[in-house]
Amino acid sequence: MTILPTILFLIARILKDTAIKSADNQVPPPVSAALQGIKSIVTLSMAKTEDTQKQWTALIRSTLACILEYSQPEDSMPMPDEVSMLTAIALFLWSASSEIIGVQSLQSGCMNRFKNALNSCDPWVQAKCYQLLLSVFQHSNRALSTPYIHSLAPIVVEKLKAVERNRPASNTELLAVQEGIKVLETLVALGEEQNSKYFLRKALSLK
Repeated sequence: MTILPTILFLIARILKDTAIKSADNQVPPPVSAALQGIKSIVTLSMAKTEDTQKQWTALIRSTLACILEYSQPEDSMPMPDEVSMLTAIALFLWSASSEIIGVQSLQSGCMNRFKNALNSCDPWVQAKCYQLLLSVFQHSNRALSTPYIHSLAPIVVEKLKAVERNRPASNTELLAVQEGIKVLETLVALGEEQNSKYFLRKALSLK
């Protein structure tokens, strides 16, 4: 545990300094390496005592808080690459969910970044956001996924309804719509699953 805080701090700084929005949407090698580093660390399987578990939880939370802060645009700095930052955030949600569930400030920050991406004028950002959001909605831990569904699903629906008025004018815009439809299909399936479980519980309670 002694070296992990330094490594995660450096990774977060690499993202801050190199995850810069580009016209061609290419991901620089340092950003790819940083994202791979996050994935490797947050999925570490190691024996944890009660004390080290507390340290680990604090480390995960503080690193995610840093990334949320670094993903905020600043007037004097280049525009952060929303997709790279969202990917980093999603890695924490996928792999370190137990450490961040119930932390309202982190949850609100993550949701706001997804909302900003959904409302982006860049269809590429929207498409990648839908892809990442799909995996969050499908997370096996419903304590993690449900608040995101409740908060972000209405925005997804409104975005897709708007397509009736503004048809896709480019391949990238069409891609964003297609990815949004995949999310909507997943939401419908999740809703049907929840309804099935509800009626099953009701049926069992009557026996």
